[in-house]
Amino acid sequence: MAWLLCLAILLIFMPLWESWYGVTLWGLNLYSPAHMDVLADYLRPVKIVLVCAGVFLLTHKAKAFKAVIHSRIAGNLVLAACYIFAALQIILLTLGIFFLTASDSDLGYIHQEHNLNQHTIYIHTADPGAMAKAYHYVYLKCPLPFNRYALHTIGRLNWMRKFNLKSNDNTLIFTPLNALASESVDPQTLDVGPLSCAFNNPQVL
Repeated sequence: MAWLLCLAILLIFMPLWESWYGVTLWGLNLYSPAHMDVLADYLRPVKIVLVCAGVFLLTHKAKAFKAVIHSRIAGNLVLAACYIFAALQIILLTLGIFFLTASDSDLGYIHQEHNLNQHTIYIHTADPGAMAKAYHYVYLKCPLPFNRYALHTIGRLNWMRKFNLKSNDNTLIFTPLNALASESVDPQTLDVGPLSCAFNNPQVL
C-alpha cells in the first residue's frame, strides 16, 4: 500500500514541481519557444488530470494511507497538504486554460524569429497591457542536439508595434513600422559583437 501513497503524492506534486520550475518541462527547449508555449497550453489539462487522479487515490485509500503513516498527526498533515496543493493547482491551472492559452496571432506577436547572416535572432515580446510597460527581449537562438535550442541574451528594447530588423557590422538595427503619431519612429540598436553560439553560456527559457 505504501507504493500507492507514493504514487498519489507523485501525481499531485510532480505537476506542481513542473509549474514551479518556471519553464515548460524543466527547460526541455524543443524546436522553438513558440512550440514550447503551445506545449505548455496542452500540458495544463494533462496536469489537471494527473492531480485529480492523485486526489482520487487519496480519497479512496485514505484509511490505508493513514495505516502506512503510523503517526496519526503526521498522516493527517500529509493528507491535508496533498488536498490543499491539489485544490490550488486545479484552480490555477483552470484559470491558465481560460486566460493564458495563446492563439496563433498571439504566438506570432509574442514569439518572433529572424534569420540574419546564418544566425537566428529570437525576439520575445513581454506585453502586460496596462499593468506595466511592454518590452522586446532579444536573444541569439542556438541549435542543440535532438532538435533542442539554447537562448543567449543579447538585450532589451522598448516596445514597437512592428519593426524591421537588419544588421550593420556588429549592430542590430530595429526600425519601427506602422508607428502611431504618439509612438517613436527612431530606430533602436543593440551592439552584439560577433554573433557566435560557441562561446556563450545558454540561458534556459
